[in-house]
Amino acid sequence: MYNFSQTYIPMWSHLKGSDRFKEEIDWWQKQGWISPEQANLFIDSYELNQAPPWYKQSGVWIKAVSILIVVMGIFLLISANWQNLPMPMQVLAGLLPLGIAYGLAIWHYQKNNINGAHLSMIFASLMLGANIALQAQIFHISAYFPDGILWWIIGTMPVIFFFRSTFLAIVFQALFLMWLFFQNEYFQFSLWSPILLIAFAYFVYRHPHWLDLLFMLGSFYMFLVNLIIAVEEKRLERIYDFELMPLFFGAYILLFLTIFNFVKQDYSGRFAGSLQTALLTVLVFFFYIFTFKDATEAIVREIATKGVPASFYAMIIIAVVLYWQQPKQAKMNVAFGIIALVFIPALLLSLVKVSDTQVYTDILFMLMNVLFFAYCVWKIYYGIKQKEKGDFMRGIFYLLVWLIGRYIILFEDYLTTSIIFILAGVGLYYLNNYWNKRIAH
Repeated sequence: MYNFSQTYIPMWSHLKGSDRFKEEIDWWQKQGWISPEQANLFIDSYELNQAPPWYKQSGVWIKAVSILIVVMGIFLLISANWQNLPMPMQVLAGLLPLGIAYGLAIWHYQKNNINGAHLSMIFASLMLGANIALQAQIFHISAYFPDGILWWIIGTMPVIFFFRSTFLAIVFQALFLMWLFFQNEYFQFSLWSPILLIAFAYFVYRHPHWLDLLFMLGSFYMFLVNLIIAVEEKRLERIYDFELMPLFFGAYILLFLTIFNFVKQDYSGRFAGSLQTALLTVLVFFFYIFTFKDATEAIVREIATKGVPASFYAMIIIAVVLYWQQPKQAKMNVAFGIIALVFIPALLLSLVKVSDTQVYTDILFMLMNVLFFAYCVWKIYYGIKQKEKGDFMRGIFYLLVWLIGRYIILFEDYLTTSIIFILAGVGLYYLNNYWNKRIAH
C-alpha cells in the first residue's frame, strides 16, 4: 500500500478517516466507475476502516463533560463548607480526587481500555495542578507560583510520553511557555528550561502536530531569551532596547525556519507552505522597517553605541551551518538573503568606528529603499517566470506597502514621490494586463 501521509496529496489530510468519503467510494463502486480492488486501495490509503481517535468520538467527550460537571458540583459543595472543614479534611479534599483519577487510570489500563486510561490520566494531570495550588494555600507556601507550574509540568511529562498524548503536550507546552515568560520577567534561569524544551521538542519530532509545532515556535523563542539572560546576563527587552528587537526576531525566524526544514515532510504540504510563507512575510516586514529613516536612525544609533549582541550572530551562524547540510530551496535562499541585507550593514557598523552616524544612516536608508524596491520587482518577476500567482500577488502587495510608506514620509520631496507613484501605477497596470493575457490563460 502506498503511504500517502509521506507525500503531499492536497486532500489526504482532509479525507483521511472520513465516513462520507467512504460512502462516496462505495457509490463509485456501485456505479462501476472503480473496481472493488481500487475501492479497497482508496479505503486502505485514506485509513477509512480505522476507528477514529478518542478525541473525535462524541461519546468520550460527553463522558468527560459529565465527569467534569459532577466534579464541579462536588467542589462547590466543598467550597460552601470550606471554612468549617479541619485541615486534614481540606488536604484530603484535594488529594482524594487525584488518587481516584490515578486509580481509575490504572484500572482502565489493566482492562486494556487505553482510551479510558488516557482520559483518566488527563483528568489526573489537571487535578495535579489544582492540588499544587490548593495544598500550597492550605500550608501557606508562597513559592507555589510560578514554581508550582514547573512542578506541574514535570509531574505530567511521564503521562504525555507514556500515552503519546498530543492533547496534553499542547496544553502543557502552553504552560511551559507561560513559565518561561515569568522566568524572563523575574530575570531568572533554571536548568529545567533546556531539559523541558528538549523533551517537548522530541515529542513534537516523534508525534508531529501542527498546533504543537506552533507552540514550539513560541517556546523556543522564550527559551532563547531565557538563555540570553543566563549567558549574557541581559534582559533583552530592557537592556538591548526596543530598537534591536527586529534584528533579534529576524535571526530567530531564520533559525527556526532552518530547523523546520529538517521535519517539514512530516506535516501537510499546505501547512508547511503556509508556515514558511507567514514567517518569510514577517522577515520582509522587518526588512521594510529599514525603509523608514527614523527607524533606521534609531537602530544605527543603538548599534553604534552598544553593538550587536553575540547571541544574534550565534543564531545566524547555527542557521547557516544547518542549512549548508540541506537541499537548497528558493524560499530559504530568500530568507538568508533578507537577513544578509539587514545584518551585513549592522556588522560593518559594529566593526568600523563611525564618527558621524547621520551620514551612515542616510546611506543605509537610501540603500534599503533601493534594495526593498528591487526585492518587490524580483518577487513579481519570479511569480511571472514560475507562473505562480501567489508570488506574483505578494510582490505587488509588498510594492504597494512600500509605496504607502513613501507616501507617508514623502520620500525626499513631493516631486520625487509623485514621479515614483506615477511610474509605479503605470507599471502595475501593464503588469496586470501582461499576467491576464500571457500567464492566466
